[in-house]
Amino acid sequence: MNLNLFSKLIFVALLAFVISSFVYFAFGNIYSSKILNDEDFQEQFHSGIYKYRILSCLLYTSDAADDG
Repeated sequence: MNLNLFSKLIFVALLAFVISSFVYFAFGNIYSSKILNDEDFQEQFHSGIYKYRILSCLLYTSDAADDG
């Protein structure tokens, strides 16, 4: 009986790992591939919910000002 329980636990752990890896790698590129250049990043960063992130806007502009 313990072997059956152990094999079920191993199966569930491996299944969870496989599913989470698939979701991470399959859907991660959908959102990040659109912001690989600066123009698309700026468009996304200054629209939608991102425009309410005041601190990150200030940090981003101060980093840009420091670069010259």
